[in-house]
Amino acid sequence: MCRYLFVLYIFIHITCIHSFAQETACGKVYDASTRKPVSYAIVSTSAISVYCDSLGSFEIKNLLNTSVVISCVGYETKTFTIRPGVCDTLLLSPVFQQLEPVTVGKYAWLKNPSVQIGKLNGRSKFSVNVPSGLTFLKYFPHPDISKPYVIGSISVRVNQSENNYEPRKVRVRIFDAKSDIEIGTDLLNAADIFLIDKVVDNIATIQLSKFFIDMPKHGCFVGLEFIKSGFDGNDKNYSGFLSLKGWLSKSFEDGSVFTQYFSNKFREYTFGASQKINLYCSLNVYESR
Repeated sequence: MCRYLFVLYIFIHITCIHSFAQETACGKVYDASTRKPVSYAIVSTSAISVYCDSLGSFEIKNLLNTSVVISCVGYETKTFTIRPGVCDTLLLSPVFQQLEPVTVGKYAWLKNPSVQIGKLNGRSKFSVNVPSGLTFLKYFPHPDISKPYVIGSISVRVNQSENNYEPRKVRVRIFDAKSDIEIGTDLLNAADIFLIDKVVDNIATIQLSKFFIDMPKHGCFVGLEFIKSGFDGNDKNYSGFLSLKGWLSKSFEDGSVFTQYFSNKFREYTFGASQKINLYCSLNVYESR
């Protein structure tokens, strides 16, 4: 009897240690070339996804398996095996993009009048909170294919006002459009994190002119990926979401809207069984010649 109890005690003790070791895993993600931290990379398992903080650190609780997929704009997506209880250093390889030399003359198009594509004002039928990691993509057609345009900024109507707004961190996504429902190449191949630090008349605007992105002839999809500062949730300055305003209809009156959640697959976003979401947002472009 004593031997049986002793064996049972050893078994329970080892099981508890094993379970505790698997409970939490952590790591740090660095650039393989510069050895600098990769801020706000997404670390995904089969059950959960988390963001790295500004120093590239992440933590996963209740880890079910040791295989994780790490992705970040501007880097190759890679699968790693992490060890519970050990904070490994994980390296991501940057994706290099050949860019044309930037000259002061390219800013001349900013003197041209801007063209607004999309609605910013109107009667709102819903307000949706966009949490970190969830990307809305909206289609914007080319305003006039006989003229070349450069993307200047994106503006989004939000529920927050100037008085109660807190800064939000976002990553902008811009995709070439093969059609108004088919997404193509990612045009903004950069790991830039933007800070929306001001809202004017319930409109949040992000400047994109420094990237010199030509408006594709079939239009483009533009989206925002909202980011929390880190996995600890203690940074109250950046709450990681915006309350977007829009309207509902049975058709996309102002461009298709898609959603993505921790993957590269997009689906049409609908509200309920029949109504589709239209976001109040606009793309501001400038004629480049």
